[in-house]
Amino acid sequence: MDGVDHLSLLRICLFSVINEASLQIAKLCETGLVSNATSSTGLAAYAAVASAVSLISGLFNFVIVVTMASVSKAVGAGDWELVGSRARLALGAAVGCSLLSAALLLGLQQPLWDLMDLEHDVRELTTEIFPIRLAELLPTMIQ
Repeated sequence: MDGVDHLSLLRICLFSVINEASLQIAKLCETGLVSNATSSTGLAAYAAVASAVSLISGLFNFVIVVTMASVSKAVGAGDWELVGSRARLALGAAVGCSLLSAALLLGLQQPLWDLMDLEHDVRELTTEIFPIRLAELLPTMIQ
């Protein structure tokens, strides 16, 4: 790999790893805070919503990754005219995937709670947490 700046490549890789890890660390901290601040019912509701959102949005993450790879490919090829259109495509994919994820989550909310066999009091708490998590989908997927 002649002409490759390995230090720059390593920095980019490290940034990507930190970027991916930061979301998981934030979820871990958030779960810890919720578990210390609420009852086990509150934690169960939070965990159910977090799991459902992670499951459905994770299905669409692949689409976003593939479209972002096309941006990287255009940058690597030095095709600057193509970079802009590919970046718009990636942004559109992120917005579209977040909207589709939100729609699926809204439509599948009760079947997911049935699948998880949530008790009535836990289901009631999910109605307070669910809209907040749906609002977080777009910024999370654009990240």
